[in-house]
Amino acid sequence: MPNWKKVITSGSNAHLNEITASAFQFVGSGDAELEVQGNITASGNISSSGIITGEGLVISDDAEITDDLTVNGDIDLEGNLDVNGTTNLDAVDIDGAVDLDASFIQGENGTGYQFKLFGEGSSQYMVWVPGGGTNDGGALKLSDNAELKLGVSVVHDAHDAFIVHDGSNTKFAHTGTGDLFLIPQGTNDKLVISGSGDTKLVMEGNITASGNISSSGTITMLTASIGGGIFTSASLAAGGGGSSFSFTGDQFATDLKVGRDSDNHIDFTTDNQIDFLVDNESTFTLINTSDSGSIAVSGSIKIQPQTTVPAVSESRLYNRTTANGNVVDDLQFGTAGLTPAYAWVTLDDDGTSTSSETIFGVGSAVTSTAYNMTVVHDTSTNGTRIFAELDGVYKVTGNYTSVNSTSDVTYDTKVDGSTVHTLIARTHGSVDPVERTHIYVGEVSSGSYITATADGTSFNYEVGSVLLVERLS
Repeated sequence: MPNWKKVITSGSNAHLNEITASAFQFVGSGDAELEVQGNITASGNISSSGIITGEGLVISDDAEITDDLTVNGDIDLEGNLDVNGTTNLDAVDIDGAVDLDASFIQGENGTGYQFKLFGEGSSQYMVWVPGGGTNDGGALKLSDNAELKLGVSVVHDAHDAFIVHDGSNTKFAHTGTGDLFLIPQGTNDKLVISGSGDTKLVMEGNITASGNISSSGTITMLTASIGGGIFTSASLAAGGGGSSFSFTGDQFATDLKVGRDSDNHIDFTTDNQIDFLVDNESTFTLINTSDSGSIAVSGSIKIQPQTTVPAVSESRLYNRTTANGNVVDDLQFGTAGLTPAYAWVTLDDDGTSTSSETIFGVGSAVTSTAYNMTVVHDTSTNGTRIFAELDGVYKVTGNYTSVNSTSDVTYDTKVDGSTVHTLIARTHGSVDPVERTHIYVGEVSSGSYITATADGTSFNYEVGSVLLVERLS
């Protein structure tokens, strides 16, 4: 630099009030410094081959730093910070929103760090735990009651499905429209639900399968509908060779058993025979015989009551429990009663002799036997009354003997006091005693009673006379 452009000072302190020039070069050695008590204003650049040190740096416009910038205090930026290279920060505290226009990577391959997001609820968060998974592979964990929601919008509670553990149970819920699909992609891949001990798959709704449902163990259900048939039991185990269960159309097996358990089931293992077992006892068996089939029963068959009487054309076996307001136990086939009923009454003494109508049993003790009928005897007034317990068609047979009367005798069979059949027969004095048989067949209702009367001159029923009532149907 030419000497005429130089300002040379000496001593410990040199003072210049003002220097105006197009450029300045300060040359010194050692700890030489430039101390400016006011401002330094430059219309061009200020450059230094060393370090520019200041207690504060205020830049009101753009600042371009081509080398290192070391700041021992705080940096307060009113505008944007544009960094073209890599920013290395020991810690970051951000009070506002963060907008990333490119990928976000935390940690590096082989070295992971925890990443945690808190929710508004107490102790609800999502955290990435490095090394926290199976084989130290890391794990994304959600706290109890923190839900992973899928579908629709992430705003508020809108979602189509969610996964959550509520502290007791884990729930995978599909709440939106459409169906829930669990689809293995490979040709031979399977959906496997694995567990041990008492682990089960519990379905509260229906299971619909376009293919087979198979099991190497027992398939347990309350009700099964197979081929249109309904099987109601607590357990349905079908098939042999591992107790497998699979139905696609007709199913045939020589060792097939279907039922609740080994003590209660239907056994198809015997050819041309089906055994029904209850409490490990064969209760009845269906057998193919020469007479087109028969039922072998071990024990008894209980036929439940039916309130509706079937039509005449329906040949059905059922039990009737009420008749004419009375409680009964009447086995029916169609409209015909099969339960037997009868009453037999015989006079132990000669009856009262009279020339007016007399009732069978008046004036005499009786001996009787009855089934599903009731015999009521009054020796003085009503004589013998036989009450029917079951509705039906009955046959009434009177086998009477008499002596002394020599005129016509009118024999009447009565139901509830009304005559239903009359026989007039003469008693011959030369034939002593005389025996007459009087038969009537007709309908008698449950609760109705049957009596017999005779009206003749000096007539009485002789000891041994019989009144017999029998149910035909």
